[in-house]
Amino acid sequence: MSDQPRILLRGGLVTRDGRPSGHPSKIVIIANGGHERFEHSGEYCEVDGEQVAVFQWCYRTTIAE
Repeated sequence: MSDQPRILLRGGLVTRDGRPSGHPSKIVIIANGGHERFEHSGEYCEVDGEQVAVFQWCYRTTIAE
């Protein structure tokens, strides 16, 4: 098992779980020509017996060309 924290992203166009580096309060995912922005909601849920931080989608910005 990895030492990195496991997270859950909820909302927007992206829903996935994964392991970011460090303990972020905000996460930006590049998807579909833009940046999907998530913030830690303060919520945790249990996934496969592990406590997982839930990051809620906040807003999207378009990548400038």
